[in-house]
Amino acid sequence: GEGTGIPAAFGAILMNQGKIKQKGIFPPEGGVKPLDFIGQMQKFLKLRKVGDEKEGSPLIIESINAEGEVKRITF
Repeated sequence: GEGTGIPAAFGAILMNQGKIKQKGIFPPEGGVKPLDFIGQMQKFLKLRKVGDEKEGSPLIIESINAEGEVKRITF
């Protein structure tokens, strides 16, 4: 389904662009730079803003610091 197909397609695009250098089996966070992935998502899903629910983004990015404070990141 789209939950696995779209991220896999973005991964294939990044591999074709030479942005994923690792070979073999590895978790996505071990070989894919998050900003490269998000750039593909913005381009192909035509998102104006990532992390902003009002703009229709399906992706929410949050940062949690050592004190447990959560900050939503948009760009």
